[in-house]
This record gives sequence, C-alpha cells and structure tokens, in this order.
Amino acid sequence: MPPVDPIRPPTQLEEEAALWCQRMRGPDAGSYHEEYEKWLKLGAYHRQAYQQMCRIYEDAERLKSVPLPRRTDLWKSPPIPRRWSRPIFYVPAVAAALIVGAMAVRIDQRVLGKHLDAPNTAARPREGEFALEFRTKVGEIRTFRLTDGSKVTLDTDSLLRTAFNGSTRELALARGRARFDVAHENRPFVVDAGGGTVTAHGTLFDVDVSSGRGVRVRLLRGAIDVRLPSTVTPGRVVPLAVGQSIAFQTEQAEPSPQPPASSPEWPSGLAAYDGAPLSAVIGEVNRYSALKIVLADPKLGLLPVHGTLKISDARVAAAGLAGELGLDLTIAPDRIILSGK
Repeated sequence: MPPVDPIRPPTQLEEEAALWCQRMRGPDAGSYHEEYEKWLKLGAYHRQAYQQMCRIYEDAERLKSVPLPRRTDLWKSPPIPRRWSRPIFYVPAVAAALIVGAMAVRIDQRVLGKHLDAPNTAARPREGEFALEFRTKVGEIRTFRLTDGSKVTLDTDSLLRTAFNGSTRELALARGRARFDVAHENRPFVVDAGGGTVTAHGTLFDVDVSSGRGVRVRLLRGAIDVRLPSTVTPGRVVPLAVGQSIAFQTEQAEPSPQPPASSPEWPSGLAAYDGAPLSAVIGEVNRYSALKIVLADPKLGLLPVHGTLKISDARVAAAGLAGELGLDLTIAPDRIILSGK
C-alpha cells in the first residue's frame, strides 16, 4: 500500500490500522486479541497497513524521549549540522504523531465493532480499493456508519461488503436485510443483491436477501433504480417511487411461499402484519433466535395474524401470538411450542 501522505486524508483501512495499533498497545490489549487476529486475516493489505501505522506510533514514542530545546537555546548559533539535526527529526515525527492522532479521533467506534470478524474470502475489490465487511449475529440489529457519511442498519444474521473509491460507492448484500440511509453526493451508491442492483444517490431504502426467498427492495424516501438480474429480465431497470417495492427470484433462490412484506418498523425489532399467515410470521421470528417456535399442528400455520409484533424476541413474540390467536404456549428447553386449545 502507498505510504501515508500528511496532505492526503487517511483511508478507512489506515484508520482501522491506527485504531488497532492503539488498542494493542493499551492496557486492554488482551480483550481485543481475538478480534485483532481476525482483522489481520482479512488480507495482506491489512497486515501492511498495521505495520505502517505501528512504525508511526514507534516514531511518536521515540519523540517523547527526546528533550525539547529550551527557549534560550533557539537563539544560539551552533554549527550548521548541529543546528539542523534535531529540527529535521522533529518535523516527520511530529507530523506522524499528528496523523495517528487525527486517525484515532476521526475513527467511528461503531464502524469497528464485531463486524471485523470477517473471513479472508469476503470481498473482491478492484485494484486500488479496500473492501470492508459489516455483519450481525443472530438476534442482533445494528447500525453502522460508512466512510461517506451514509448509515446502514443490518438485520439479524446479515452480511454486507463495501468497496468505495474516488468515483463509486459499491456494496454487496450477501445475506439478510439492510436499511440504507444514503448520504447525498456525486458518486453513485450501488447495492448488489442476488444478481440485481439498486442505484441511489441520497435516499432511504430496504433490501432483503433471504435464502430461498429471492430479493425484495422497498423505497422509503427519495428515488432508486432497480436493475433486475439477467436471469429474470436482462437489462431491465425498474424505477421505484416512495412506498413502492419490488421482489424477484434469483438462480440461487428456490421457489417458496412469499414472505410477509417487509415492515418499516423492523430496525426497532417490530413488524406489523395484516392477515399474514402464522407460518410466515413464525418464519420471520425464528430468524432472530436460536430457540425456534414450532407448531404442534401444521394446519395452525394458516391462521391470519393481525397487529404489531416484537419479532426480535422469540419468547415475547410467541406469547403475543398465543394471546391473539387463542393458542397454548409451551416453552421447552430446545423450542417454543404453539398448539391449539
């Protein structure tokens, strides 16, 4: 990777490397060790950036041990080599310290959370780009801030890859659901999902990529263009207006019952239903929990569900469904059972 230029703003990778250098030299280094090792395994660029930032830190530490000249010494006239030997050292060392300090201040802790546990085969940036991964665990809903000022909220068990450069903002939602609050600027903001793409500039929209269910895109603010994958209608671009949505299947998605429409409240762990079948609602809830809800009688799956449900908590959701539909609720060690009275 290129050397750090004091005039050029640091890249996101350099900012991450600077933060890891700071963490691994602090008193809590042991608690970060596992995440640090996973971050290094993202690739050679990450290791190189870390080494480069550590060298800057070492220069800054050495600077502390060098006594500063007294004010009166500045007016003395020693031989030229002696006069300039120390100031020449100060300039790069001070500049290095300022760079690292600026990186540590500018870095957003929310961007460098658990999403750094990404495998090395994650993203495939073009030459000159650095890719990052953002992910959530099962049951987790989390908002991340991207380097351009955009925000993305990832639903449970979701994985997003990003590759930004000077002319484009490219992202790929590998799985799960995401809400994109896009910062307005000249670079296009393009999200790849299931072979199709969503292009926006400054807007708010949801993308849902679920195994076996294809892709669903919903626009909440602004305007977007959805390019359908070649397996559906080659080259077809569908513009969406506020409130509109579009769904399409991909080669990887097997035919399955259409899930309930994505609820705008999902970032808060809530979902509103208007007659969705119980089986589909349970499928949504089970995405958030290792403790799954099951039906004692599959025929109960046809019951319609109305109202708002806290889908991010399986126990709370099951209790709400049981109360609304008049079902019995049994919580076993390995599952939650809904049965008819």
